[in-house]
Amino acid sequence: MIRCTCWSHDSYGSGQSATYLLFGEEKPKQFEGRSMNRHFYTLAAASILIVSNLQTAKADILLYEQAPFNNVTGFSWTSDLDNGGNGFQSFDNFELTADSMITNVRWQGFYWDSITPGNNPVVAETVTWDISFWSDSGGEPGAAIKTENFSVASINSTFLFNGNFSGDSVPVFEFEAHLSSPIQVNGGQTYWFSTLSRSVSFNPLFSWKAGFGPDDLTIQDILPSGERLVRQGDRAFALEGRVIPEPASLVLWGLGAVLMVVITRVRWRAEDWLPIKN
Repeated sequence: MIRCTCWSHDSYGSGQSATYLLFGEEKPKQFEGRSMNRHFYTLAAASILIVSNLQTAKADILLYEQAPFNNVTGFSWTSDLDNGGNGFQSFDNFELTADSMITNVRWQGFYWDSITPGNNPVVAETVTWDISFWSDSGGEPGAAIKTENFSVASINSTFLFNGNFSGDSVPVFEFEAHLSSPIQVNGGQTYWFSTLSRSVSFNPLFSWKAGFGPDDLTIQDILPSGERLVRQGDRAFALEGRVIPEPASLVLWGLGAVLMVVITRVRWRAEDWLPIKN
């Protein structure tokens, strides 16, 4: 810091002094400008990064949910495939109100020995899970948008209770999977969600529990033939993630960042010299 004292005289010979403090090291003028520009560009870059990462920093929220029926009431449909490629795959549709990034999925279901009732309740037989999202084509699943396979160890599985299905005791679970990368979906557009249990044998099977949905409709494919069936009832599942901000919101954040940079630069220039009264 450098202290400078200056005198001024008026026409009557009276004088007045003022002392100024110059902040920073004494440098040639050409270096002062470069130093200020470096600070300015650093702040500008930081502001841009803050704006670009606003959505990433937000915590995940519940985007969509079809809450499960109590106990094991309603229509539950099999979504299970054995090592030979035989089984069923079930799908349910959903629509979000705004453009979003889905990062996490939850669903409920149970395991059931449909051949030997005396074996119930049985242990879970799933080896891996297929989680997939599909486009809509005339009110049924169209093309696959994203499919991800999960090991059992990577799935959060919570035992809920032993329910009663067709007179048999069945263990009901809630499952949760974190997608390795988010899937972006458009608001106001129909998509289909599917969870498929892959097991060594088809029996005991996994059945996707019923939930409260908007259209009382489930699609089920017979595998490996691909024959498609329309089933009654909706599935129990939930989608979590982040809402994508609208362009207008991003513009406002951007303008705020630019304004912050401009104000800061003006303050740096104004505070180069500060007068101290003697």
